[in-house]
Amino acid sequence: MIKQNKMRSLLLFWLFSLAFSSVTKAQSALETMVLEKETQWADAVKDSDISTLSKIYDDQLTYTHSDGRVDTKGSYLENLKAGVTSYQKITRDDIKCVVHGKTAVVTSHTVFNITSKGNPVVSNTRMIHVWIKKGRDWKLVAHQTTKLL
Repeated sequence: MIKQNKMRSLLLFWLFSLAFSSVTKAQSALETMVLEKETQWADAVKDSDISTLSKIYDDQLTYTHSDGRVDTKGSYLENLKAGVTSYQKITRDDIKCVVHGKTAVVTSHTVFNITSKGNPVVSNTRMIHVWIKKGRDWKLVAHQTTKLL
């Protein structure tokens, strides 16, 4: 009887471990997908790649800048296309990604080296991105940066 209970316990432990491992691997794969989209976003912003950003940004995008200005997808892309702001360098560290079903939240420390209305600006920020899964793709629905002192 004791031997059977030990065997059952070991079997249950093994099944639980296997199930948890599968969930962890799936979560990790989703996080990897979102982080790949983050890299695509940063590259597209630096390159002023309107076509790629149009695909990355959700139509309902809310883009909140560190100075409090808020853009929609359309207004952000128009300003980028017009050269109002250009990005020379984006440096990110302390990147964390958490997936909650069809929503992902990515946070990071991000430094933007930009030219805004002809003036060079270095903006040291904390950044948060909110992504949603639509079909097989991830779309950026919210961007917000907060300046660090």
